[in-house]
Amino acid sequence: MNTHMPTVFLIVFSFIFGNIITVKAAIPGRFPPKHIQNNVRPLLKDIRMAQSAKNEQQVLKLTENIVEHLGDWVSNPDYAPVYHFPIKVEQPSQKVIEALWEKISDKVKRNALWVKVPDGNPDKMSHGLRQAARPLIANATMYNHQKYREPETLKFIANGADYLLKLQRANGLFPTPDLRGDDVHYTSFNKRALKKNPEALIEGWFVDDYRGELQLDHAVSGLAMLKVYQITNQEKYLASAVKASEWSITKQLDTNWSYNAYSVWLLAETYQVTGRQKYLFHAIEKLKLGVLPGLLPNGRWFDPINSRLIYHATNVRAMLAVYRNLLEADPFKKQLKQRIERALTNATTEIINYGASSVTTSTEMLVDAMKTLDANSDWQTALNININAGIDSSENRGHSPIGIFLPSYLDFRLNN
Repeated sequence: MNTHMPTVFLIVFSFIFGNIITVKAAIPGRFPPKHIQNNVRPLLKDIRMAQSAKNEQQVLKLTENIVEHLGDWVSNPDYAPVYHFPIKVEQPSQKVIEALWEKISDKVKRNALWVKVPDGNPDKMSHGLRQAARPLIANATMYNHQKYREPETLKFIANGADYLLKLQRANGLFPTPDLRGDDVHYTSFNKRALKKNPEALIEGWFVDDYRGELQLDHAVSGLAMLKVYQITNQEKYLASAVKASEWSITKQLDTNWSYNAYSVWLLAETYQVTGRQKYLFHAIEKLKLGVLPGLLPNGRWFDPINSRLIYHATNVRAMLAVYRNLLEADPFKKQLKQRIERALTNATTEIINYGASSVTTSTEMLVDAMKTLDANSDWQTALNININAGIDSSENRGHSPIGIFLPSYLDFRLNN
């Protein structure tokens, strides 16, 4: 870590996030004072009501009011970023990247959920279903390339997809195991879900949430089914993804923009595979009501959670998924592109100035941007910084934080 960072951090952080920061005001890693939270909380409730009424203008008006109340606390993340140092901007060699994936892949295959908990018992799980879905997405991505197209990999993918298929509920939901006491974040929202609805827990599975939390693991599981369908052409996996999308359509929006973004991502990708207009319609609707209202003109989300790069990137990834599927004549496409580019500029400025922090979703975001929009040298530089940080961590600590997100980058390199 850079030892001269504290003073410079406040100055550059202020530039990146577009608000004035003083030591007495907002500091990354802190929530706003109670009096500000008390002013904002009822407005968030009003936003959720406006989202239910599908009143976009009211949602936007209320978010403007929140931004005014936040003042210097706008876009102040609730966790202070930890940046990798030194910053390396050169493009890493493909050989090194492939070696890193080989190392990561072995660990992924040993720790996939269907390997660790083969009977699918939620009481034995210590993670959500993304522990099954993400390895499927990673391996299906690599299976598209001849050098990685091995029978053992296909069998691994099929076993994982069938495992998830058995866990999917009749209404299309991929539920969340009861992880109270196993995971601090799940514990928190599981408890809130039960307080809201004592019937949210059924046979060890959460089938209802408090503030849209189910959307994350559910959407990633649905996306995994799409990926598996694309390499196997087995209709059961497409049918599963479609059922998952139908559930996402019915899911009420929330003011945690990134949870909504997961549903947007799944719906847009389902449209891309099926061509069924309803999925794009609902992806756009959820994007306009449940993701874009939180985005400021400076390219950052205003709240303490989504101002963190990991969730910022999640939101941009959803925006890119919709953008790819809009007709050129659609006026919304131009507007969306402008917002995407502002958000990407904000994120890449942070990475280039400070180094990698959230190398998972931000790598996926940058790869998507490079594939979807015109190439940008800053995006490429930020991408190099992320991947080099992943390599350094693997070499120096024996663990790479990029993990199962690496195939998105390796796929990009193999195709270019």
